[in-house]
Amino acid sequence: MTMPAPTDRSDPADRAFDQAIGFVIRLQADPLDPDLLAALSAWRQADPLHELAWREAAEIHGMSGRALNARRGGTSRRGFLLGGLTLGGAAVAGLGPGLVRMARADHRTGTGQIADFTLPQGAGLTLGPKSAVAIDDHPGLPGIRLLDGMAICTVTGRDEAPFRLRAGTLDVTARGPAVLGCSLSGGVARLTVEAGRVETPQDPGRRMLGAGDLLRDGGDGIELRRGALGAGDGIAWRERRLVVDDEAVAAVVSEIARWIPGQVILADPWLGSARVGGVFDLSRPLSAVSAAVLPHGGQVREIAPFLTLVTRF
Repeated sequence: MTMPAPTDRSDPADRAFDQAIGFVIRLQADPLDPDLLAALSAWRQADPLHELAWREAAEIHGMSGRALNARRGGTSRRGFLLGGLTLGGAAVAGLGPGLVRMARADHRTGTGQIADFTLPQGAGLTLGPKSAVAIDDHPGLPGIRLLDGMAICTVTGRDEAPFRLRAGTLDVTARGPAVLGCSLSGGVARLTVEAGRVETPQDPGRRMLGAGDLLRDGGDGIELRRGALGAGDGIAWRERRLVVDDEAVAAVVSEIARWIPGQVILADPWLGSARVGGVFDLSRPLSAVSAAVLPHGGQVREIAPFLTLVTRF
C-alpha cells in the first residue's frame, strides 16, 4: 500500500490558513473569550495574508457573521444572530471565491463584472462576475482551472494543440476548435459544450461530448446529460440571462447573487435543496432570486446594506 506524501505546508498561504483554522476551532469552543479575540485581532492585522486566510476559513466554517469582525472590538448582538443563522445551516451566496484562492487566481472579476481575456495558448476566456480562474501552463496539456464562478472558453484548436478545462471534479480536453461553458456555484459544478467536441480523459470510458451536452456534479457523482441544452443556453449569462433546468435552488441563487453587491444568505436548507428551472433575468438580480424561490414559498428581503436574506414565508 502506497502512503500519500505528507502535505507541504511551506507555502505561507497554507501556513496562514492552518493558523486561521486553529482560531476557528478555539472560537467555536469559547466565542466570547476576550484574550482569544484580542489575539485574533492582532494576528489578522500582522499580515495581509492572515486577513485573507481568516476570511476564507470563517466563510468555510460559517462564522462570517459571528467572528469575522472581531478586530473591531467585541461582537455585536446582530453579529451573533447572523452567526447563529449561518451555523444553523444557511448557505451564504455572493461571497465569490475564497479570498486566498482569489489571491492565487490569474484572472478574477468583481460583482456584476464580465471580462474578456486572451490566454497564453491563444484561447479566449470570458469570465463572469465574482469569478476566478488559474492558468495551467503544463507544456503538454495547457488549459485553465475554474476556481469559482462562471467562465466561457473559446478554443482555437490551432496546431491541434489540446486544451484542458477543469471545474471542480469535472475535467475535459478539447483537441480542436470548441466553445465551452463552466460554472462552480452553490456546491454544483457544471460544464457545457456549446460547439465542437471534447473528451473526458479521466473517465475510464473516455466519453466524447458534443454540442448541447452537459456534465454536472452536485456532490453525488458526475452526471452526463446528452443534448440537455439548446444553442447558447449554457452561456446565456453573457447576455444577462440564466437558463437552468431541474437545478438546486441554492445553486441558482448562488449564480444570480454574483450580480448582487454584498452577501445573499439562503437561510433555509430545505429551500436550497428544492429544484427549479426557467430563464432568469440577470439585469434585475433581486427579482431573479425572487422568481427562483417563490414557487417553493421563498421570499427575498434586503435587511441591511449589502445583505440580502432569503427565507420561506
